[in-house]
Parts: sequence; structure tokens; C-alpha cells
Amino acid sequence: MSEYSISLVSSILSGPIEVSIIVPNPRIGENAEQFYRKGEEYKILWLLHGGDGDRNDWLRNTSINRYVQGRNVIVVIPSALNSDFANHQQFAGGYNYSDFFFGELMPFIYNWFPVSNDPKDSFLAGF
Repeated sequence: MSEYSISLVSSILSGPIEVSIIVPNPRIGENAEQFYRKGEEYKILWLLHGGDGDRNDWLRNTSINRYVQGRNVIVVIPSALNSDFANHQQFAGGYNYSDFFFGELMPFIYNWFPVSNDPKDSFLAGF
């Protein structure tokens, strides 16, 4: 598995949000060019951290890379800045995290990574 760390600038949240994305690699001995050109759409796991943590909790404290290896899944782990992944109108003039998640993060992932947008291929997990 390979890991991308992206600082995604959000117009909804008026600033950058850190996102980790774990993607499959070719296996040792597998032809990399054929692997990357096969056009497969992967299932997606949206993995959410706990209330006082961040995306790195999953990367540092679990074996998430090992768990998903060979399972044809891409894992997206966004930071939520202690927002509990919800909209909070009272905080800082409005911190609309769920609007960001559905309106910016999901379209970004679906358009930049080879993931299926079929609801049966999308999973949500976390604390």
C-alpha cells in the first residue's frame, strides 16, 4: 500500500484540511505498468478518527495498511479538527464539516482516484 498526504484547500471551511489516502500497490514481481493501467475501480473506506485525535491516529496506532493490503480498497482518512464530523454553526462563524465532507471531499476523491461511486462499494468506519 502507498500513502498520500494531501492538504486539501476547502472553500467551505475557508482553509486547508489534511487528508491521508491509502492506495493499493502492485505486488512484488507484478508488472507495475500493467497494474496501473488496468482501469480497476476500487471500493472506498472512509475512516474517521476520534473526537480529540486526527488522521494520524489511524496511521500511527493501528495496522490499517496491513489490514487493507490485497483487498482492492482505497482508504480515505480526513482530519476533522475536533469537529466530530458535523456542522457547527456556532463555532467561528460556522464550521460546516459535513458540508465539506459531502460537497468537497467526496467529489475530490471520486474524481482524482480510481474509486467506484456505487454506494455498495463505499464504507464508513471509525471511532
